[in-house]
Amino acid sequence: MSEKRIQITENLSIILHSQVGNHCPLCAKSLTEKKKKNIIKRCEIAHIYPLNPTSTELVLLKNEVKLNSDPNHEDNLIPLCFDCHNRYDKKKTLEEYRSLVACKQELVRQEKQKLIWHEYSLDQDIQDIIDELSKNDFSSIPLSYDPKKIDEKLDTSISPIIKRRIHLNVQDYFVLIKNKLANLERESPTSADLISSQIRTFYLAQKKEATSQEVTYKNISNWIMHKTNQSSIEASEIVASFFIQNCEIFE
Repeated sequence: MSEKRIQITENLSIILHSQVGNHCPLCAKSLTEKKKKNIIKRCEIAHIYPLNPTSTELVLLKNEVKLNSDPNHEDNLIPLCFDCHNRYDKKKTLEEYRSLVACKQELVRQEKQKLIWHEYSLDQDIQDIIDELSKNDFSSIPLSYDPKKIDEKLDTSISPIIKRRIHLNVQDYFVLIKNKLANLERESPTSADLISSQIRTFYLAQKKEATSQEVTYKNISNWIMHKTNQSSIEASEIVASFFIQNCEIFE
């Protein structure tokens, strides 16, 4: 018995289009077109795993990941431009299927992270430190620190490039940030402790999601940037690196 396609509501359509940033995830073509005062959709909602797979598709996708046991579930739906949807439905390849699965998994992960960002607060006193890191030039100031704890705490899920970046962040900025937090604590007792506690709590939320250390580091950096209304991910990464060395992040 064949499955019936669900009716795509306007709300669900908006959610799915928002997920992909209004661009086809296979060819990057815009999914809408503006004509005079009207916005015209140039796409259709596709089933990643087929709604009613053909015998060929059943063999092709036999051992592949399914995003949901219900093919009509939101997790199995994604907008595609007309051309990509037509080609995908008629003759999908294993590579295209895996690409859409990975794409959807990442989109869902990003949405979940945004919900976590809103759930966990970060004291605005950290903003002054972020601002200073973003706007000031410290090249003339001798900054040096030996990040001895880093290698003991980082596992193989952290790429060598990211590990080196964390090392350099700690080496160059640890003492500076530690002094800034000490000054903040003198001016407003418990402020630094509150920030450390909030960073630790958010890290534990990430740990609960069982993400890799590299993903956790990026999520924490993005959360700090979001909470401090900054455009500098580099400054947020420096702060995240500080708290790795300072033991709030990773054991």
